Amino acid sequence: MATVATVAGTGAVDASDSLATVMFFVNQSTTSAAHPEPTLSPSRARVTVERIDGCWLISGLEPM
Repeated sequence: MATVATVAGTGAVDASDSLATVMFFVNQSTTSAAHPEPTLSPSRARVTVERIDGCWLISGLEPM
């Protein structure tokens, strides 16, 4: 089985100097020996990032 996910788009929901919330739109494609044709599954996730010591780090991930 093989799964590949690609980010189709992103969008800022809210942002400040030290905290941001971003929506990620993801397309996932899965194939297997039994099912060689890809199965496509779109999804999205809300990601919260915080600026810590000058770096943006993920502090939350919520599948939608």
